[in-house]
Amino acid sequence: VQRGGAAIDLTSSTRTLQPIDEFFLFLNYLALGSKQRDLAERYGVHQSTVSRIITAWTNFLFTVLGSIRIWIPEDQIHRNLPANFKDYPDTTVILDCTELRCQCPSSPVLQSEVFSSYKSHCTLVPCKVYRPAFLSGRSQMSAGEVMETQAIARLRVHVERLIRRVKEHKLFESEIPLCLFGSINQLYTVACLLTNYE
Repeated sequence: VQRGGAAIDLTSSTRTLQPIDEFFLFLNYLALGSKQRDLAERYGVHQSTVSRIITAWTNFLFTVLGSIRIWIPEDQIHRNLPANFKDYPDTTVILDCTELRCQCPSSPVLQSEVFSSYKSHCTLVPCKVYRPAFLSGRSQMSAGEVMETQAIARLRVHVERLIRRVKEHKLFESEIPLCLFGSINQLYTVACLLTNYE
């Protein structure tokens, strides 16, 4: 299109992608950590379109995959509990957390909100919780606490293996930009749920 003597290419801003191509674009973003700018060039669409596609597929997969029941009945868990858990026969779920590097906000208030001192907070969980003993101002642990901590640490290998599989999605290897703060929980959840299906 000619406007004022200059040629304007409308294909990059008006071209629409088929749903399968949008899904593949989303997977490229999540699994390969492709930058939105690069995806826009590769798919011949505007960068804002790429952003919209990523947000739409994140929300869609979060809703659809998140609605599928993933919790196994308690009696089935106990029947199939690995031998490593013989000292913890009432285990039904393992909770863990991981931290992702994120872009540092310029605001000191926001910086304090995303700052993390590893495990410096308490949780109120309505169940029995097995967790390693902490020194909490003491100079050393008792022999029993040391043995308990080592036993729990040996079981953590199962959790770490799953976290490593989720983090194979390259998006999480790079610094998470501020623009994703509103959807990073959904993106990480989608990555976890997709890992369950691999």
